[in-house]
Amino acid sequence: MNKITNTIICRVCGSTDHALVSSTVSGASDSAVYRCLDCELVYLFPIMPEEEEAAFYISEFEDYME
Repeated sequence: MNKITNTIICRVCGSTDHALVSSTVSGASDSAVYRCLDCELVYLFPIMPEEEEAAFYISEFEDYME
């Protein structure tokens, strides 16, 4: 979501055309997963701040790799 316009924008191609893939994201309750209808990129939006991402990987990544 562009903080100025509140529009979800693909970070690769800039398209605003998207489809919701999942409204549930483990460890990121304010985010959802979308697929860009132009370039097909599947992305998390909004993305986690760097601090939140680091904490997620520290606490969760090892369990995912088992």
